[in-house]
Amino acid sequence: MIALCLNFLISASDSSAGLELNLKAVIEASLQSEPSLKQAKEKLQELDAKGRLAVSSLLPTIEGDLSYKRKKDSQNAARPQFGGESYNYFQTNLSASQPLLVRGFFSAIHAVSSEKRIGQLDFEISRRDLILKNIQIFYKILVARRQSESISKAIKIHEQTLSETEHRVKIGRGQRLDLLQVKTEIAKLGSQMQRTLGELKSSTAELAQAMGRPYESDIAIHSIWKKIDVKEVLKKWMGLNPELLEVQRVVARRQQIDESITTLLGKHWPRIDAVGDLTWLGYSKSALFDGDAMSWGAGVTLSVPIFSGLSYLHERQEYQAQLMQAKFEEDKVVQSTRLSQIQASENLKTAEAVIDSLHVTVDLASQALEEARRNYRVSTIDYLQLLQTENSVLDASLLLDQGQYDLIVALISYVKAFGFSADHLVEVLS
Repeated sequence: MIALCLNFLISASDSSAGLELNLKAVIEASLQSEPSLKQAKEKLQELDAKGRLAVSSLLPTIEGDLSYKRKKDSQNAARPQFGGESYNYFQTNLSASQPLLVRGFFSAIHAVSSEKRIGQLDFEISRRDLILKNIQIFYKILVARRQSESISKAIKIHEQTLSETEHRVKIGRGQRLDLLQVKTEIAKLGSQMQRTLGELKSSTAELAQAMGRPYESDIAIHSIWKKIDVKEVLKKWMGLNPELLEVQRVVARRQQIDESITTLLGKHWPRIDAVGDLTWLGYSKSALFDGDAMSWGAGVTLSVPIFSGLSYLHERQEYQAQLMQAKFEEDKVVQSTRLSQIQASENLKTAEAVIDSLHVTVDLASQALEEARRNYRVSTIDYLQLLQTENSVLDASLLLDQGQYDLIVALISYVKAFGFSADHLVEVLS
């Protein structure tokens, strides 16, 4: 079982196997294949068309119709056409209307602009969340691979101890109990390796799915996990202009509702339109082009709603309630953002301090292991003390790997809380 685990680890780390990717390549592939981003782009196209539609309501409308009938007047009528015989009847109408004064003209355009801004922010939020999610998956793979390497080193150390213990049992300087304990520890590490490799496979499959390659089973992730200087990173970001996308979205939503109120209630206000019409009427096709058969009219119409069952008051109350809800939602998001910023700052400081402490712990554990092995060779300590020291090295290594992953997660939370660009985080980590 241990040999199979090691073979899998070697094949997973082989730079010549499968699809070789770094962080930037992973992010680019995921952005190109993510269906939700494509959907958000199409939504922007829809909102563009909706904006042009709002502007078109300011332009004149022209309608025309052409009709033909075969008619016959009653002989009993006062003046039957053509003596009561059947005849052709041609009619052409051309009418035009131009809004002159309608309440909410420009508010409708502004409301659509706010809606388009919301759509753009939704796209940016989706893109940011996708990048941050895939960064986390990427480093989840790296931490699983590093932990499997740490377990592999621990197995080799225990195998050396097993060899020494077997020799001691043969010459009578050791006990069979020590030998069984060593084998037990190696078996435990083997099962731990299996779980870690299972997590590695699961994370790799998740990343393949995010990249639009759900059936890609052989992906090699290549990245050097360097120590991140958080202070230097934050110093670089200080010159940037962060954007709190969620806050901007609720602000745009409130503005959209505010602008929409004027437009929606505009139907209860008077409006003025310029109107005109042309009509050609005759009994032969040539009349359609005859000036004597033409009539026309032009003027201005004033429409005044007089009574609509007090619907104006009720609708106004409804829209004002929606506006107040949007304002409360804005306050809620602002307060939540402030709390997230405080938590993200503290978590980042804690993660950085923990890593510094764990580096010291790993160094001390490695020194203790070397000393313990020397003492065990000369029989100044028993196997239990050596075993505890070996396990301390493995525990410290695993904690360091997890601590480095926690730092990545803390950076992701910091970027999201303070509104920094996810692309800048990719640049830093690359």
